[in-house]
Amino acid sequence: MESTHAAPQASDNEDVPPGGATWKEMPGIALRGLCMGMADVIPGVSGGTIAFILGIYTRWMDAIKSVNGHAVKTLLRLRIKDLFTIVHWRFLAALLLGMVSGMFFCVRIVKLPELMKSHPEPVYGLFFGLILGSIVLLARDSGRPGLSGIVSYLAGGALCWVVVSAVPAETPNHPAFLFLCGAVAICAMVLPGISGSFVLVLLKKYEYVWGAFGILVGKTHPEITWLQALTEIMLPFVFGILFGLAIFSRFLSWLLHHYERLTIMAMNGLLIVSLYPIFPFQHSIYEKVAGRDRLVQTKPFWPDSESFFNNDGVLSVVLLAAGFVVVLVIDRLARRKAGAIAAPAPSAAGH
Repeated sequence: MESTHAAPQASDNEDVPPGGATWKEMPGIALRGLCMGMADVIPGVSGGTIAFILGIYTRWMDAIKSVNGHAVKTLLRLRIKDLFTIVHWRFLAALLLGMVSGMFFCVRIVKLPELMKSHPEPVYGLFFGLILGSIVLLARDSGRPGLSGIVSYLAGGALCWVVVSAVPAETPNHPAFLFLCGAVAICAMVLPGISGSFVLVLLKKYEYVWGAFGILVGKTHPEITWLQALTEIMLPFVFGILFGLAIFSRFLSWLLHHYERLTIMAMNGLLIVSLYPIFPFQHSIYEKVAGRDRLVQTKPFWPDSESFFNNDGVLSVVLLAAGFVVVLVIDRLARRKAGAIAAPAPSAAGH
């Protein structure tokens, strides 16, 4: 039976609607972007993972690829009508709107960065379950690994471990370093398995970058003005994101089109190793910087009965199970829908 899980597949450009999506699809794409934006605020889960789970990963990659050299030349020649036929603008606009809304919701309404400090176990539990479910489905869909597949699993896992282990001793606030942070973080976000926000935690720029985003959407700060947050922090970071997208997304798309099965296995290796830093129970180490606590290191531990019941352990396990089940349910619905679409229409002779 053909897999209907949201693993990347080679796309057929002839089937892509104008703008990358129909008007009818755009609300659903925006809703998926909302989920991705919320995930991107949480260290330990990747927006790319959520795109996998929600079935839009390949379309997302193809939409990014549509912003290419040809599109830039068309824009410079002011051929706007032709530009709209090249770029998947409907898909990108709907997804970006949803993602920004999700980030705003998490930073300003739910205040997830603060919630992760006060109640990290339930949040990590939910996304641990989501990623665990995705690992199971990707392993099922990619089949038996064989020797080359095992090597791909190990390579993906080793890459994730290197990133997780490479915590720098100290990082600057210089725009050039923020540019680098954006480029690396977007690579992590695009590639399922590592969270862009988790990379920011490793680079000790999580609160700095998301704090600047909070200022841009209305949060006040005693030391940083709105203009400083925009020009000195977010613009260099965003330019880094655009650079990372331009380089990495095309390389990943090439891998998926030429070595799809092995690439998916390597991604699954990344996912498996990424479970370590997002295990719900972590010893968190903070340091005081300008009178504020900043997370510098986390280390998983297996809780005893006392710490389990005193640290939202039951809720963490419940949310972990719920996240796992949600992934399986989404996959089941997707497979059922694909089966209904593929089913032959009743013949006229049957009436």
